[in-house]
Amino acid sequence: MFCQNCGNQIDDNSLFCPFCGCSAEAQPQMQSQVQPQMQNVAPAYNVPTEKKKMSTGMIVGIVCGVLAIIGLAVVLIILLVGDKKESKKADNKTTEEVTEATTEATEQTTVATTEATTEATTEATTEAANNEEAIKKANEGFSKVLDNNEAGIKRYTWQRGYNNNRSTPIAIYDLDSDGIEELIYMEAPNEYTANLHICAYSESGVNEILYREAVDAEVAGGTVFYLAKLEGSDDLLLYHSVSDEGYDEEFELLTKSTSGQYISNVNYSVSAYPNDDYTEMNTTYKKNGGTVSQSEVDSFINEKQGKIEVFLLYSEGEDINNMVSSKKEVSMTLDSARSKLGSTGNESSSATGQLGSLPISGEKEFIFASGAGAWSTSLYLKADGSFHGLYGDSDMGDTGEGYPGGTRYYSDFEGKFKNITKVDDNTYKMELDYYTTKQTVDTEEIYDDVLYKYSEPYGIYGGSTFYFYLPDKPVSELTEGFIGWSYGTIGDISGKSKLGVCGIYNESEDEGFFECSY
Repeated sequence: MFCQNCGNQIDDNSLFCPFCGCSAEAQPQMQSQVQPQMQNVAPAYNVPTEKKKMSTGMIVGIVCGVLAIIGLAVVLIILLVGDKKESKKADNKTTEEVTEATTEATEQTTVATTEATTEATTEATTEAANNEEAIKKANEGFSKVLDNNEAGIKRYTWQRGYNNNRSTPIAIYDLDSDGIEELIYMEAPNEYTANLHICAYSESGVNEILYREAVDAEVAGGTVFYLAKLEGSDDLLLYHSVSDEGYDEEFELLTKSTSGQYISNVNYSVSAYPNDDYTEMNTTYKKNGGTVSQSEVDSFINEKQGKIEVFLLYSEGEDINNMVSSKKEVSMTLDSARSKLGSTGNESSSATGQLGSLPISGEKEFIFASGAGAWSTSLYLKADGSFHGLYGDSDMGDTGEGYPGGTRYYSDFEGKFKNITKVDDNTYKMELDYYTTKQTVDTEEIYDDVLYKYSEPYGIYGGSTFYFYLPDKPVSELTEGFIGWSYGTIGDISGKSKLGVCGIYNESEDEGFFECSY
């Protein structure tokens, strides 16, 4: 058959023309059309036939089309590369701007953080230093308080039972959570009552923020007490009970006032005493003096006792001991308190023979008198040995012209003891440094119809060496002269084993002053 496209004869079974590559599928149709024409033509073998070729215009067109396509591709590539470069430049610019902004923000943050950290660190360091200095000053102040009240603290011996010798009358605890602890202690002005004190430190120094008399006493059937801090606040619960034939209990809530003092916020009490024929107990329940129900009192007690954080101080009592055993308690001995405060104790009390001050608090009043007549000398003494006082004696029958009211001997004086030295646990030796009188001795004047004769201070005059005695001083160690002067002041002590109060002995004159107990 012949190729439909180029006219060359090809094998009848060919699928494609070997000359032009055209598909041979359509060849049968072509053969049927061409064959009749060839029937009248003599066969001519080996007669070459001319192949069809593509025209030059077509080739040029194809080449131009290809070049156009290549050119278009090149343009697109150039444009794409250009866009990418611009995009990269833009990206680089954006990156630079972002980097610059980030760097600047980082630098600002670093500076701010550094400044804030430095400021915070400085403030924290300053605050810590200030707090440390405040704690140091507080401890020094509390140590002095203990020194000045040493005698009274040591005199409190019945806290755990009479003569038990297990007294822990001191607590040191941060009541208001400000980082500086408070001092809580008991001191006994005599041998049967003990007072409660709480001291706090502020910029003005150590201040007493609570004072309560006779919280514990060795009287009648005895007393028991506890002082506890409540959780979540600086409130305190003070319990006090005294018993004899019946009993009186008080539960007192102590809160801080705006001035920083502890005051009584609410007071619940329970009193139970037998009736006249002792067949039953009559019990009353009160709140701040007004009668209330038992349930109200019980509710208050259960609530507050359930909130106890720590027992600060407490005395003997089975119920109290049971409660304390289930909670924390911080009471301690005088020696332990001094150790906690970093103190070795009163310089005059720490070792025999050392110079120091007297173990007293504030200003103590002493009386020198015989009990006969109207004369007496009052002496007001401080721990550093300084004193002032008044001597007076009256003779109302000694009258004259201008003074029908009689005659009065009078001395207004002040002075100081020096070289205070501890002799033993109950005795201090001191020397009279000086004294002066407000009015000139041996002069006189009439005032309000009374003749005043100004005199030497009786009891001080003529003395050079004096002794200061603590209440535990054995009477057997006292002179008869000193004991004899007790008649006119505190009563006869000759039959007692201990002095019982503080005393001052004028060795040269064998005269004695006794602490005023009223």
